[in-house]
Amino acid sequence: MQHLQKIHRRFVTLLEVLIAMGLITILLTVLLGIYGQTVRTQQHVEQALQSNFQLLYAQFRLNQVIPTIINPVDDKDHYGYAFYTQDSDSLVFTYDNGTGSGTFFSNEVIGRLFLDENKRLMFLTWPVPKRYPDVEPPVRTEVLLENVDELSFNFYRPVPIENKRLAISSERATGEYGDDFDTWNADEEDIPAIIRIYVTIKGRQVEYAFLLSNASTPVSYL
Repeated sequence: MQHLQKIHRRFVTLLEVLIAMGLITILLTVLLGIYGQTVRTQQHVEQALQSNFQLLYAQFRLNQVIPTIINPVDDKDHYGYAFYTQDSDSLVFTYDNGTGSGTFFSNEVIGRLFLDENKRLMFLTWPVPKRYPDVEPPVRTEVLLENVDELSFNFYRPVPIENKRLAISSERATGEYGDDFDTWNADEEDIPAIIRIYVTIKGRQVEYAFLLSNASTPVSYL
C-alpha cells in the first residue's frame, strides 16, 4: 500500500512538471512575439525619425540658400551664371552665401541642386568665375536626401502690377506672366517670384516652396 502511494505521488509530480513546462512554453512564445513586435515597431519608428530628420534637414538647408538667390540681371558679367534648369531635374543658380564660409565660398557663389545616379539629392557650391579666372574652382558637395525617386521644379512668374486690372478684360495681354513653368530658360533676364521643389521618396511627394525676394516682378495681391 505504501509502495502504491509513492508511485501515485511521483505520477502527480510528473504531471505538474509537464503542466508547468507547457505554461512556460506558452508564456515564452507570447513574450517572444511581443518582443519581436516591439523590435519591428522600434525599427519602423527609427526609420520614420531618420526620414523625417533628413526631410527637415533638407528644408533647413534649402531655407538658407533658396531665398538668397541673386537676380542675374543685376550683374550678369560678375556672377557668371543665370538662373536655369538643366535636364529638367537640375537647377543652377547664383546665391549669396554670406560671410564666414572661407575665401572661395563666401558672398556670391554658384549652386546646383540635382539628383545623382545613386538617387541622392545633391547640392554643389562653387565660387563665381571672377574668383578663379585661371584655376579649377573648388567645389563643396552636400547630400541633402537619400533614396529619392524623383526631383522636379515649378516656377511662378506673376503678372506685373502695371498689367493688372480690377475688372476682367478680354483684351488684357499678360504674355507669359501669371503662369507656372516646369523649366526655366538660361536666356531669361529675370528669376521667378516663387519656386517649388518637389521631392518624391517611396511614393510620397514632399513640396518645398520659397518666395524669391530678388525677382524683378514680385508677387502682388493688388
